[in-house]
Amino acid sequence: SSRVLWTLAVTQLKKRCQKKMAHHAETREMKITQEEMEKEKIPLDLRDYCAHLLPALNKCRVQNYHLPWKCVEERHAYEGCKWDDYVYRMKKQQMAKEGKH
Repeated sequence: SSRVLWTLAVTQLKKRCQKKMAHHAETREMKITQEEMEKEKIPLDLRDYCAHLLPALNKCRVQNYHLPWKCVEERHAYEGCKWDDYVYRMKKQQMAKEGKH
């Protein structure tokens, strides 16, 4: 009986996660334009859904001579965004494997 409850809980969690993923996919959009990225000289390989955080991070780095203990908030925001994007893509890939995309 505990195995049945566990399976039911996991199934419900997967359904909630799929609904959240579907909503996230609908609302996902670039927050910086192509022209702004060109103006800020953001490399092509970094032009993703987190690119809007790079101008502030790069400006802070230049102002602080790239000292690793500076720009903590900006770096944390950028790295958090990259992690969220990675998790989103892995979940999307898993759903595609399961045939639910």
